[in-house]
Amino acid sequence: MLFVIRVVPPQLSGIASRLHLSSGEVIVFALLLFFSALGTYGFWRVVVDLLYIYFFPFVLLFIFVKWSFLGLREISRLLSKGTVPATSRALTVSVPAVTPESPSATTPAKAIGWKSVRDTFVRPFRRFTLLWCILLLVTTHRPLLKFALAIVIIHIAFTVFFVLEVTLFSRGLIAGMEARIRQTTNDLLAKIASVTPDTQATPDLQSTFSALSGIRVGLLFLKNRSLIAGWAVFLGSVFLGFVYVYLAVLFSFVYHSVARLQFIEFTYPDALVTSLFIPFAFTTLPHSVWLKLVAGIHGTIVVVAGTGTILNYLTQEANQLHSVALVLSSRFEDEDVRTRLTLLENKFKRSQITASAPGES
Repeated sequence: MLFVIRVVPPQLSGIASRLHLSSGEVIVFALLLFFSALGTYGFWRVVVDLLYIYFFPFVLLFIFVKWSFLGLREISRLLSKGTVPATSRALTVSVPAVTPESPSATTPAKAIGWKSVRDTFVRPFRRFTLLWCILLLVTTHRPLLKFALAIVIIHIAFTVFFVLEVTLFSRGLIAGMEARIRQTTNDLLAKIASVTPDTQATPDLQSTFSALSGIRVGLLFLKNRSLIAGWAVFLGSVFLGFVYVYLAVLFSFVYHSVARLQFIEFTYPDALVTSLFIPFAFTTLPHSVWLKLVAGIHGTIVVVAGTGTILNYLTQEANQLHSVALVLSSRFEDEDVRTRLTLLENKFKRSQITASAPGES
């Protein structure tokens, strides 16, 4: 039988009683530590180390058998050679010259910096939002409830900052896309600038021609203002829907936890339904100043993020892509570029006909 070692799982009730925690709290903290270790050490390295620890007796037996076999083989080899040569026989040993290495040639050992230590320490608090939300539901200790609530609020703040950066303040994505399209098109057009009727149809020219053909098709799409606006609205609505639901789920844990701290009866299913319909379900909240404050922040984020997505990130950025498409399309309308593209197209058509002719005969 392979698994001859019985691993007894730890008794959560005993650990929880020693730490003065509930079993649910111990499970959440154990998962936080486990996933933090995976993020720091690496998933497959952890798996290999656990397998090595579990199968250690078999590994030890394998090492003993391996070295025993190697030792017996070495003894047999020495005995088969007969007597050892006389010690008086001189042995000539050639020692290669050793060139001292310069300090720059040696690779220093990678030191563990303060940044890596700091990242390892704060990783459980910066990530694993779902586990912290679960801790809000299972904890029975008010200090832990307040601490986990603070962590979840910080995670919400980072999420809101990312959404606002994308929808209201960031133009890096579209600007980077415009720059890449311009640069790629200019580089490809520069490659065909020296094409003449005597130029050979090389694979590099064929890939360049195919890339330019794909860019021309993409520019036809971007030149259609109504089509690009429709796709922008669709993709933006999908993005906004995901953000809205994600924030609603996170805020539902905040509503439920704040109600618990205020000793208000407000179950999590009620908090989730209310959060999904904020700001329309604002009046269904329990009468609490803190809950209304959280709902006000939640509703403001939803309105601001929605307005930024529809009006700024979609309309203006889509118009910029449309303008870039018009400028690049004018490059392809140039007589010299059209002539060279026609030459390449005819060359590759003749090459395909020549390549297919022997097979047809």
